[in-house]
Amino acid sequence: MQKQEFMDNVWSDFEFSYEEPGHYINSMDGIYYCGEANHDSVAFHPPRDALEHFIIDGKPLKDILADIDW
Repeated sequence: MQKQEFMDNVWSDFEFSYEEPGHYINSMDGIYYCGEANHDSVAFHPPRDALEHFIIDGKPLKDILADIDW
């Protein structure tokens, strides 16, 4: 998935795998809750902030989009 595709589709909830464990993005009222399975989430607004600041394995989400198993 590319950045623009993410931005176009982030209105729905996602579960995805990158390395281990699984991760999720849930949207509600314009807030994007991102996290690792079975852990607390971090809230981002707007979705571009999730791309820049949701960190997985030391990398921002934007840098690993192409490697994620959606």
